[in-house]
Amino acid sequence: VAVPVQPAPAEPAPAEPIDPVPTLSPDVAVPVQPAPAEPAPNLPAPAQPAPADPAAPAAPAVVPLSLPVVEPFVAPQTWQAVGDWIFNPQGGYSGSAWFADGRSRNDVSTLTATQPIALVGVPQPELRFWERASVSDGDRFAVELSTDGVNWVPLVQQVGQQVPDWQLQVIDLTPYNGQTVWLRFSYASAPGAAPKNGEHGVWIDELSVAQMQPQPEAPAEGQ
Repeated sequence: VAVPVQPAPAEPAPAEPIDPVPTLSPDVAVPVQPAPAEPAPNLPAPAQPAPADPAAPAAPAVVPLSLPVVEPFVAPQTWQAVGDWIFNPQGGYSGSAWFADGRSRNDVSTLTATQPIALVGVPQPELRFWERASVSDGDRFAVELSTDGVNWVPLVQQVGQQVPDWQLQVIDLTPYNGQTVWLRFSYASAPGAAPKNGEHGVWIDELSVAQMQPQPEAPAEGQ
């Protein structure tokens, strides 16, 4: 009987050599890889101003007053007072009036209409108002006019003029006929002390701008 021969066991394959972990030399700089950039957050875009609406209405212009103009001074809203002009509800020729207080000395005060007046439609416009005045010798009261609302010219002025009783003042505006004009009253008090007895200043009331009224004829001699 033949005995089978057992094959010799196979030898294990030699192991692959493992490369040693490289060591870093202290003299060699290792480049640092930058961190990946983070995506920028989605920020809202800045708001853009809305374009102007061409159909939007413009600011209303000041509409001039038409003749005739009647100003009884029943309320102060239609006049702009600067300085010592005071609205007096009971001190007028007929009810309320404007009063330039002259007790404040060496001062200039103005009273300006807030709306211009169109001097059209009549051949001879005139300004009328009632005045009373108790002022010092150097005090100046003036009625002024402007065609642009900036530059003013005096129509009439009184210096130290006393008007103890209410008196009608009439000013011809024919040289400015056909134009749009602004009206202003100016009171300039002189230096020095104001009188201590009674009120001191200028009062105006019952203003109007209209066609010139005919002056009454003087009565014939002997009548």
